[in-house]
Amino acid sequence: MSPFASVDTARIKAAYSCATKLALAGIINSNETDDYAGQLLEDGLRADVMIKNTQLLLRSAQASAERVAAAAAEKLNVRTASTMGISTSPALSGGSNSAALDIQSALRGLWTTPQIED
Repeated sequence: MSPFASVDTARIKAAYSCATKLALAGIINSNETDDYAGQLLEDGLRADVMIKNTQLLLRSAQASAERVAAAAAEKLNVRTASTMGISTSPALSGGSNSAALDIQSALRGLWTTPQIED
């Protein structure tokens, strides 16, 4: 096998490997794997560059997903108590979620404001 053929084989394997990893991660659709691999090959990228670019895309997607999950978790975990009663997060309050309203009603009045005498 000539050195050029082995380089081309390595590029093809790397292109399909990178495209498959991105499809498994949900970054591209599985039916776009061939097109993505073909684009990598047409761009003339070396195998190591394809792999580095794929790793960057995967890290970026993971960081974005973690930020979205953290923001969603932060919104769902906000509950405050005041002298007016219990305030639940908007995701848990509403007519369709009677369990949250039952808990809210049961907890009303449990917190008291400390009385400071002069």
